[in-house]
Amino acid sequence: RYEEGKKRRMWIEQVAEKMYEGEPMARARMMPQEKILDIDYTSKDTEVTDVWLMTSLGPRFQRVDKKDFGIFYSGNGYMVLHRVWSSDLWMWTHHLYFWKGTDCNSMWYPACKHAFVPMLTRRLRSGGVCRIVEHYVEQNREPEEFISIFGDMIIVHHGSFDDEPPETSLYRLALRGTQMRVVEVDCRGEQLEDIDSYMLLTQNTCFVWFGRKCSAIARVAAMHAIEPLEDGRNTIVCDESVNYTDFWNALGGYQKSYRALSHGHAVFAYPRVWSCSQDL
Repeated sequence: RYEEGKKRRMWIEQVAEKMYEGEPMARARMMPQEKILDIDYTSKDTEVTDVWLMTSLGPRFQRVDKKDFGIFYSGNGYMVLHRVWSSDLWMWTHHLYFWKGTDCNSMWYPACKHAFVPMLTRRLRSGGVCRIVEHYVEQNREPEEFISIFGDMIIVHHGSFDDEPPETSLYRLALRGTQMRVVEVDCRGEQLEDIDSYMLLTQNTCFVWFGRKCSAIARVAAMHAIEPLEDGRNTIVCDESVNYTDFWNALGGYQKSYRALSHGHAVFAYPRVWSCSQDL
């Protein structure tokens, strides 16, 4: 067991070194501070959520403030712990989601799985009998139950959380069912699709662009979705049928080639789940 544990620790350190291009680091730097694992077991709520962000300093994990729940960055990895109390079983069920951005280093998950999760699991089990269920989630493939944790809306920015925000950014406001995804896309006219709405942020203005096939419900939902990102900017509503010079100038020029996609060709693909078992 000692030899197996030693090999495991060495492998974790090798994973961390690969993540940061061979930068030497001590094993202690990989382990998160104990204080970020503090979990409130005295809460009387039947559902409690905690979110941790993996930073580029270590790797280390830091707790995300509650006001920033539902905000993600494509260059980072996140762990979301959603705890649900079952009065029938008289125990907590812990759903641990690993969220990976499209630009996140592919090695973050092994480091998270073998460096952070064992410590978190011990802390959870110390609070009493519980059930822990792990989920792996990729950007643009989030299941409905994951988005429902954050009030049926998530926001995904480009880059890392500690990057400077760009002067101009474009977001797709995609309503699928009752859930809204606000995802930053490349700031180009070719990104516009007539079934969705978009938000273009400049230094002083927030443009909201509606495609001609965007439903009335999606338009109302889009106006609510932009509120966290408006930040005091002047809001201008645009429609595809009208050529708004200021909007196209901020986007880099007028574009006639919109991607007219039906809902059957939506960019968000829901995962399929199989149940695997072995009869003995």
